[in-house]
Amino acid sequence: MRPIPIPFGPWKPDQATFQSDALTDALNVVPVPGGYGPSYDFNLVDGVSLTPPIVGAAVFSDTSDARFIYAGAGDDIYVSNNGAVFSSKYHNSTALSDLNTWQFARFVGLAIAVQLGAQTVSGDIGQTMTALDGSPPRAKTIGVVGDFLVLGDLDDGIDGHRPNRVRWSGFRDPETWGTNIGAQSDFNDMPDEGGAVQGVVGREFGSVFQRYSIS
Repeated sequence: MRPIPIPFGPWKPDQATFQSDALTDALNVVPVPGGYGPSYDFNLVDGVSLTPPIVGAAVFSDTSDARFIYAGAGDDIYVSNNGAVFSSKYHNSTALSDLNTWQFARFVGLAIAVQLGAQTVSGDIGQTMTALDGSPPRAKTIGVVGDFLVLGDLDDGIDGHRPNRVRWSGFRDPETWGTNIGAQSDFNDMPDEGGAVQGVVGREFGSVFQRYSIS
């Protein structure tokens, strides 16, 4: 029996569903040239020994296009090179709460990780991670906007826990923090009514997602 193709319309999540040939939901798909395609199969990595639970993950590539999978699990950060066995690249000396997740970002060739209960750490892609120099604040979320590393939901060691605060690093310099006019690093307190910062995304312009608002 010959297969019968079933056409699907373009993905337009903001378009009304009434008398529309567009898709407002696109699940289990990945971006491909010209639209979307089926998601990839799962690949099992044998020999994995991670201390559960896994509370954060990311994938980065280095200059040779090798893929590195980062996984924050318990007090450790594990890395797998192109699907090989995971190995520990960072271990926190004190137990961390499972309520706080690990978040990762790539910035100026470094993999940088934050967890509100731990110091901010960094390392070359795929390599051992250590405390990031420059006394960055502890943070719950991390993002990159233009040429700045941005941290949100902070404990910067000065004012205590400030869930609605964001700080950004010096210009292309993740080791400069505080209010530094020359390096362009500074901070901003988002509106209290917006709640805790949940995420920071952007390229030329940044969007700060709080629990109840977006700026």
